[in-house]
Amino acid sequence: MNPEQTINPVPRTFNEFARGIRPSVVFSTDLPNGKSVAWTRRHQSENAARNIAFADSKCNTCAKNAELCVRYSGPQGSLFLAEEVIPYGSCTDMLIACSKTTCANPIYDLGLVTPNTFPPLKHTGEGKKKMEEFLHWTIVPNQVTDPAMVERMTKLWSKTTSSVMTRLEKFLCPGARSTMILLDNILKSGRLMRPDYWTATCAWVIGFQVKFSTNFEQMTQEQKEELCVYAMATGYAIGDVHYNFQTSSNLLDFMVMESEDAVAAEMDKRSDPRTNQVSQVAHARALHGVTKKYNIALWWDGVRYKDDLDLRVVTPYGIVYFGKTVVSNMRGEEYARLDFDAGISGREANPVENISFSCFGDDLTIFIDNFTHRTRGDVPCFVVISQQGCEDITHNVVWPKNRIKGDYLFVCTHRFTEIKETKVEMSETQARAVASQDKEFQTLFGTPTSTVGTIDDLNVLGVPVFILADEKVSNLSHNSACALSEFNGLVNVALQPKTETKIVKKFLSERVSERQPTTLDELWERRTPSMNIQIHPPDHVPGYITKVEVASVDALKCNNNTTLSACHYQDKFQHPLKPVKPGNARLDESWFHSSFDDKVSVSSLVKVEGKYFLVLNGARLSTNTTTFPLSSGFYPQDLSGVGHKHRSKWAFLNTALKPQMSTQGSMPLIGTFLTGETATLFVNGQKLVLKV
Repeated sequence: MNPEQTINPVPRTFNEFARGIRPSVVFSTDLPNGKSVAWTRRHQSENAARNIAFADSKCNTCAKNAELCVRYSGPQGSLFLAEEVIPYGSCTDMLIACSKTTCANPIYDLGLVTPNTFPPLKHTGEGKKKMEEFLHWTIVPNQVTDPAMVERMTKLWSKTTSSVMTRLEKFLCPGARSTMILLDNILKSGRLMRPDYWTATCAWVIGFQVKFSTNFEQMTQEQKEELCVYAMATGYAIGDVHYNFQTSSNLLDFMVMESEDAVAAEMDKRSDPRTNQVSQVAHARALHGVTKKYNIALWWDGVRYKDDLDLRVVTPYGIVYFGKTVVSNMRGEEYARLDFDAGISGREANPVENISFSCFGDDLTIFIDNFTHRTRGDVPCFVVISQQGCEDITHNVVWPKNRIKGDYLFVCTHRFTEIKETKVEMSETQARAVASQDKEFQTLFGTPTSTVGTIDDLNVLGVPVFILADEKVSNLSHNSACALSEFNGLVNVALQPKTETKIVKKFLSERVSERQPTTLDELWERRTPSMNIQIHPPDHVPGYITKVEVASVDALKCNNNTTLSACHYQDKFQHPLKPVKPGNARLDESWFHSSFDDKVSVSSLVKVEGKYFLVLNGARLSTNTTTFPLSSGFYPQDLSGVGHKHRSKWAFLNTALKPQMSTQGSMPLIGTFLTGETATLFVNGQKLVLKV
């Protein structure tokens, strides 16, 4: 044998492997605070590694560990058995091959690397085997996440997903980078009333823009993953909520506005705490299931003020506060209750406290206390008094910086009033008249029904509607001919040459040169299927369209036994009316299946009863039927001459009969009627104020 001929290496024992192991290189990113975060890719795998390991050692722990470890990869490939020399023909060799095959699978998620991610090399428990080396498969990473970052990143790790990447991508292009400089200049210019509200989020965005100087389109997949990890590891977060990320959607809106003056005005509008406190109080009450008709709440900005404020209400039967959460009257019945406390940890972004009351008529004296003063300056807060059927009363209160704990700050004295329920009554004469007309009513109306209308209903009844790209084909209900025609259309589209079209937003730094529509009619005329329209819900009045069906075509003015009826909430606590003018009612989270992130998309534009109606994605009938009582859309003015004599019964059914949701799959007609002098819409990312 030639002495220089290569000889297959002799397989080594695991002891030899374990003592000579080379640490496996994982992904990592360094943070501005000197800490670091490490992660890997976790690929989908089968149980081949388990079978290989168990066949060799007959050890269940080795089999379990091998199945776990072959899934992980880093920047240099598979992490498992990162050896420079591979024993030939051994179990080790087969496991390495299995790991390389597994890590070639393009389906993976990201896994945070902590000191406990992989099984230890040494026994760490108490007893004889303490610090004794294990003889089981594992991975030794070259780096783990800094212990100070583990808790934060564990809670936020679900955010390192493609949905987060989609938003971050929008900040990493030349236009966004230059516009962030302009936004930063606006913050420092002294033009804003509350610049501190935006400072942290702008600094967070600029921070990862500086860290990642390559624009998103030129980044590698590894860099994109690092971007998500870095973004979640920096900025302000509590638990699984990253507040800078949440607020950053506003910056994207500001970037495409027409002028710096418009940006400054919008920044002040959105940072107004009066707007924020209304939604936060309502959300907290809904979250804790508070249903009483009388409530007093305390809210403050927990991001800027870490203090533990407390609400105290003096009642005729005692003081309600965190030390005595329930007060009863002389009969032993619950009179008042502190439903939830807040601010204890100083880590809540929107702390809210609420005290609910079962009775009315007594003088209630309201105080606040600063149990733990963590802020050096004054602490502003809001006390919100709510009674069903009445507008909220809001008190803007400031806790002075030098005021000490226990020196209770007086807010006001308030007395709730009786909520009078409207009793529906009918005179004997009216009753006889209705009874004599009952047979005719049955002939004309039968058993009238009201369902929330759908896009299909608009098509059937010939109502002008334009469906935007967001309305999915699968949501529509068709007959066979329509379905076949639609299928053939899909085939024809698929056979056309593919040209990728992408809407390019005009950044503030680039200015807007094209003329935008100035009226809703002009927008309707210039509509295109690719047009993207969004609204800011709190700027708009809720509404819906019902499909009303009766027995005879003679009952309604439309000479049809089916018609569409517009239901528009002009004022809160009142039944909807025909759309004429806006009032004080506004869209809130009760109108949507899930919470909205500042804006919601419009799925369709509709012209009905001389008004424009926007159908909103994800909308539903409000779950808050106290603020938004439901009606069926049975309006006396829609009755024919023959049917008009039955107007009293028809009007009664309007509020007594609630509309049902359609069982069809088409988009329900729930959204907003545009009834003001102007309407604010976001068209292809551009904010437009259009004349109605």
